[in-house]
Amino acid sequence: MGITRQAAQQRFAPEDVPQTTTKSTKRISGATAFNEMQILNMEGKAGYHLVGFGPLFLTVMASNAVWEHRRMYSLNGAGKRTRMEAEGWIYVGNWFPFHYFKRIVP
Repeated sequence: MGITRQAAQQRFAPEDVPQTTTKSTKRISGATAFNEMQILNMEGKAGYHLVGFGPLFLTVMASNAVWEHRRMYSLNGAGKRTRMEAEGWIYVGNWFPFHYFKRIVP
Protein backbone atom coordinates (compact mmCIF):
# COMPACT_ATOMS: atom_id res chain seq x y z
CA MET A 1 0.00 0.00 0.00
CA GLY A 2 2.99 2.27 0.19
CA ILE A 3 2.69 3.16 3.91
CA THR A 4 4.27 1.79 7.06
CA ARG A 5 2.48 -0.57 9.42
CA GLN A 6 2.33 2.14 12.11
CA ALA A 7 0.84 4.66 9.67
CA ALA A 8 -1.80 2.11 8.60
CA GLN A 9 -2.71 1.35 12.22
CA GLN A 10 -3.07 5.04 13.01
CA ARG A 11 -5.05 5.76 9.87
CA PHE A 12 -7.47 2.85 10.17
CA ALA A 13 -7.89 2.76 13.96
CA PRO A 14 -11.42 3.19 15.33
CA GLU A 15 -12.29 6.81 16.01
CA ASP A 16 -13.43 6.78 19.64
CA VAL A 17 -12.44 3.73 21.64
CA PRO A 18 -13.18 4.08 25.35
CA GLN A 19 -10.16 2.89 27.33
CA THR A 20 -12.16 2.08 30.44
CA THR A 21 -15.53 0.49 30.90
CA THR A 22 -18.41 1.96 32.85
CA LYS A 23 -21.76 0.58 33.91
CA SER A 24 -23.16 1.31 30.46
CA THR A 25 -20.22 -0.04 28.43
CA LYS A 26 -18.44 -3.34 28.35
CA ARG A 27 -15.33 -4.58 26.61
CA ILE A 28 -15.58 -8.03 25.07
CA SER A 29 -12.27 -9.85 24.62
CA GLY A 30 -11.53 -12.62 22.16
CA ALA A 31 -13.39 -11.15 19.18
CA THR A 32 -11.97 -12.18 15.81
CA ALA A 33 -13.04 -11.73 12.20
CA PHE A 34 -14.61 -15.19 12.48
CA ASN A 35 -16.79 -14.64 15.56
CA GLU A 36 -17.32 -10.90 15.99
CA MET A 37 -20.54 -10.69 13.97
CA GLN A 38 -22.05 -13.51 16.01
CA ILE A 39 -21.06 -11.66 19.19
CA LEU A 40 -22.52 -8.39 17.88
CA ASN A 41 -25.74 -10.16 16.90
CA MET A 42 -26.19 -11.47 20.46
CA GLU A 43 -25.20 -8.16 22.06
CA GLY A 44 -27.50 -6.19 19.74
CA LYS A 45 -30.48 -8.35 20.74
CA ALA A 46 -29.58 -7.68 24.38
CA GLY A 47 -29.67 -3.91 23.78
CA TYR A 48 -25.95 -3.23 23.30
CA HIS A 49 -24.45 -1.41 20.32
CA LEU A 50 -20.89 -1.20 19.03
CA VAL A 51 -18.94 1.92 20.02
CA GLY A 52 -15.33 0.75 19.65
CA PHE A 53 -13.15 -2.12 18.50
CA GLY A 54 -9.59 -3.20 17.99
CA PRO A 55 -7.40 -6.29 17.87
CA LEU A 56 -9.32 -9.06 19.65
CA PHE A 57 -11.86 -6.81 21.40
CA LEU A 58 -15.19 -5.06 20.95
CA THR A 59 -16.60 -2.26 23.11
CA VAL A 60 -20.38 -2.09 23.33
CA MET A 61 -22.71 0.34 25.08
CA ALA A 62 -26.07 -0.41 26.67
CA SER A 63 -29.25 1.19 25.39
CA ASN A 64 -33.00 0.67 25.56
CA ALA A 65 -33.21 -0.44 21.92
CA VAL A 66 -32.43 -3.57 19.95
CA TRP A 67 -29.55 -3.05 17.51
CA GLU A 68 -28.29 -4.73 14.37
CA HIS A 69 -24.72 -4.57 13.12
CA ARG A 70 -23.10 -4.98 9.72
CA ARG A 71 -19.52 -5.45 8.65
CA MET A 72 -18.66 -4.57 5.07
CA TYR A 73 -15.46 -5.61 3.33
CA SER A 74 -14.00 -2.88 1.15
CA LEU A 75 -10.62 -1.44 0.28
CA ASN A 76 -12.31 1.91 -0.39
CA GLY A 77 -15.55 2.12 1.55
CA ALA A 78 -16.72 5.61 0.56
CA GLY A 79 -19.40 4.45 -1.89
CA LYS A 80 -20.65 1.66 0.37
CA ARG A 81 -20.66 4.00 3.37
CA THR A 82 -22.82 6.54 1.54
CA ARG A 83 -25.23 3.80 0.48
CA MET A 84 -25.43 2.31 3.99
CA GLU A 85 -25.98 5.71 5.63
CA ALA A 86 -28.77 6.44 3.13
CA GLU A 87 -30.45 3.24 4.40
CA GLY A 88 -30.27 4.45 8.02
CA TRP A 89 -27.06 2.77 9.12
CA ILE A 90 -24.67 4.61 11.45
CA TYR A 91 -20.98 4.35 10.60
CA VAL A 92 -18.95 3.13 13.58
CA GLY A 93 -15.48 2.98 12.04
CA ASN A 94 -13.11 0.76 10.14
CA TRP A 95 -10.45 -1.80 10.87
CA PHE A 96 -8.89 -2.35 7.47
CA PRO A 97 -10.37 -3.84 5.34
CA PHE A 98 -13.64 -4.00 7.33
CA HIS A 99 -16.13 -1.16 7.82
CA TYR A 100 -18.61 -1.39 10.71
CA PHE A 101 -22.17 -0.06 10.83
CA LYS A 102 -25.05 -0.22 13.30
CA ARG A 103 -28.70 0.78 13.44
CA ILE A 104 -31.68 0.39 15.71
CA VAL A 105 -33.92 -2.47 14.62
CA PRO A 106 -37.13 -0.92 13.26
